[in-house]
Amino acid sequence: MIKYYPFFRIWGIPDASPFCVKLETWLRMSKIDYEPVFHPMNIQKAPKGKLPYIKHDGQFMGDSSLIIQYLVEKFGDKLDQHLTSDQRRHALLVQRTLEEHLYWVLIYSRWIDDQNWPVVKKAFFKTAPALVRGLIARKVRGDIIKSAKGHGLGRHESEVIYAMGIQDLEAVTAPLQTQPYMLGDRVSSLDATTFGFLAQIYYPPLDTPLKTWFSERTWLIDYCDKIMQDWFPELGK
Repeated sequence: MIKYYPFFRIWGIPDASPFCVKLETWLRMSKIDYEPVFHPMNIQKAPKGKLPYIKHDGQFMGDSSLIIQYLVEKFGDKLDQHLTSDQRRHALLVQRTLEEHLYWVLIYSRWIDDQNWPVVKKAFFKTAPALVRGLIARKVRGDIIKSAKGHGLGRHESEVIYAMGIQDLEAVTAPLQTQPYMLGDRVSSLDATTFGFLAQIYYPPLDTPLKTWFSERTWLIDYCDKIMQDWFPELGK
């Protein structure tokens, strides 16, 4: 049995992290059994200092993409066997856009945007000891702000950051206007990745230009709701 170590369920979506949602969605789409381990100390034990990670055959492994690559080698490729070489290359470009750029827009929307920070602080730190809750939240937020500035995107004005995020969304989701899944009529691992990020924009109670843009596109809402219904029915979307 694979032991899967995520953050936590939140806001009616599988996890607070798009990478955790990506991996858990992939596991469910691939029909691979796993045991989730929800524990506040997960991140302190993570082999790469980040979540998600897994334990399988006595081995710990981090990084969602490397985990998926490992599990494909162990259990076979149940989602992407039908893809052409061009589709695989396209999927990699989309994945990089989501994980290396849009991710930082999401980070900004939660941890730096002053309008949303109180909502995030309450949701993420509610289990922290009351006496140090504020101190811990400020420390984590400060570290994330430094990381966003180090990446570069965090140095821009809010309007510029959100405009960049919308550009990412427009480019990535265009195929879903005319087909049910990212690469055609059949689900692929790219859908697990894409859903991991789209779910973080649409479902949480955060007011952002990304969510406004999203809410005006019913075909994107339908896409996310279908994945939630088909692979996470217990969450009630």
